[in-house]
Amino acid sequence: MRIRLLLFMLGAGAIMLLPSAGIAGTCNITPASPAAGALLRGAASVSFTWSGGCGHHAPANTVSVTVNRPAVAGGGTVLLGTVTYPAATISWPTANGSFGDGAGYSLTLTIGGVSAGAEESILDLTVDNTAPVIGAGLRSPAPNANGWNASAVTVDWTCTDALSGVNEAATTLTDTVSDEGANQSATATCVDNAGNVATAAEPGINIDVTAPTMAVSARTPVNDAGWNNTEVEVVWSCQDALSGPVNATESDTVATEGTGQSASATCTDLAGNRTGDTVEDINIDTAAPSIVFASRTPANAGGWNDSAVTVAWDCSDDLSGPEAASVETTAAGEGAGQSASGICTDLAGNAAGDTVEGINIDLTAPEITFVARTPANASGWNAGPVTAEWACTDALSGAEAATVDETVTTDGAGQSASGICADLAGNTASDTVEGVNIDTVAPSIVLASRTPANADGWNNTAVDIEWACDDELSGSVAGSDAATLTAEGANQSANGECADLAGNTASDTVEGVSIDMTAPAAAIAGSAFYLRVLDSTMTITGVDALSGVKSMSVTFANVLGGSQTLEAECVAGCGTAAATFHVDLAALDGAGIFTAQAVATDYAGNTGAPSADMMAVIV
Repeated sequence: MRIRLLLFMLGAGAIMLLPSAGIAGTCNITPASPAAGALLRGAASVSFTWSGGCGHHAPANTVSVTVNRPAVAGGGTVLLGTVTYPAATISWPTANGSFGDGAGYSLTLTIGGVSAGAEESILDLTVDNTAPVIGAGLRSPAPNANGWNASAVTVDWTCTDALSGVNEAATTLTDTVSDEGANQSATATCVDNAGNVATAAEPGINIDVTAPTMAVSARTPVNDAGWNNTEVEVVWSCQDALSGPVNATESDTVATEGTGQSASATCTDLAGNRTGDTVEDINIDTAAPSIVFASRTPANAGGWNDSAVTVAWDCSDDLSGPEAASVETTAAGEGAGQSASGICTDLAGNAAGDTVEGINIDLTAPEITFVARTPANASGWNAGPVTAEWACTDALSGAEAATVDETVTTDGAGQSASGICADLAGNTASDTVEGVNIDTVAPSIVLASRTPANADGWNNTAVDIEWACDDELSGSVAGSDAATLTAEGANQSANGECADLAGNTASDTVEGVSIDMTAPAAAIAGSAFYLRVLDSTMTITGVDALSGVKSMSVTFANVLGGSQTLEAECVAGCGTAAATFHVDLAALDGAGIFTAQAVATDYAGNTGAPSADMMAVIV
């Protein structure tokens, strides 16, 4: 162990040496990187760790790093540099001119300064800064004479590295180009175990896997039936968006007659892709069809037609067939000695014709003129059948009849009558008279209301009666009818009548109307002075010449004050024009001197004036 002494200056120039306890130990290092046997490229880093008594001495400890080169790299040593504690890293630029590629490098790390420990070494290092070598690429399959492929292209390369060797896991030496395109490239990457990378490319790869397209650009025009009557040439245009077509067009010609023939061609692109197409159903016929008269619209017995005349012919063709099994022509104009011609055409467009003579046509209808009809009333309605008449004339063949008519008998609004005139050629003309309105049914009449009678069937005022009118077809003239009975009398009647717009009427009678507007008269039997005992009766009379007396009462006014009304009971002539009633005096509240007045009410509800006052003494 080494002992350090500390010098202290004492007074008067004296010096004392003291040992420095606890500051001692050997300075050691431990290499960290690179590891023994490592592969190095580019800028490497040499690092280590300090331990022991490093850094506790003066001067500070140092580490020098020396590279020991193998013979293949020129041999000898190269000092990388020196670092002072606490620095622990030195850069090693392995790619500079002082170091060549090769195996067998080693490093020596030497400690300098106080208490330096043993030097350290890192052995079996290899420096490789050279990229691996990629050989020429080999395509499969090879391109055709036009430089194109019609399928995916795979390129394979070889790779070598003489020092660190090839890192197979990181290396790609096969590339397949499967996309379509021109001037494409395949690439390879080779990595050695030191991390050096080499790349290669195989340019000029042209792939077209899509067949060219072809379309009919022209052909000898076919008619609508799909036939030609000359030879047929078909021309196709060839197109290819990538490698391009070998020829811009291809063609084929069919010259023989026949059905269902075809023309074919093939388009090829520069990559060798091919597309074929066939145009089917080429039909060629150059011979005309045959035409034979078949029928015509028959004329009447006089040799005339009243409509257009249609003439028909049968058509046939041995090859393409007729356009139609028959053809017809219609002569539509009026006139005598006309003719009609027909033409048969086959499906190839060949034609043959024929003519029929002696056609006579009269197409003009006779004239029809309205003459008269059964007149309607002012409301435009009839209550019975309506007959309309027309006159007929014809300037050419003549009319069958001078006049025609029609009768409408059914009920209804907005009906019509029609007349038809015919000429001798069978032409007709018609005319219609609109607005025929017929209603033969009487309207309905229904009692709507009347002034109510009382419970005894009597009215004491005038009686108003109203009927409701309705008609479902022509409609009623008025919605209602009314009557008022004002005369007094029993079992009277009133009549109501409804009319519709066609003139039909309906009536109704209301029976049993009894009216009494005269009040009855009342009288108290006896003289002007009346003396009775309290438990006796008073006789009163009532007179009503029409409905009769229904009830009577007497009012007793006490001379000392107060009054009392007693109802009377009919005892004779009840319900007749003259009736007798009794009043039970026992119903009075007590005896006394009274002024008595009688009152009568008839069955119509009329109440008469009180009778003359009678002095009554009730004891």
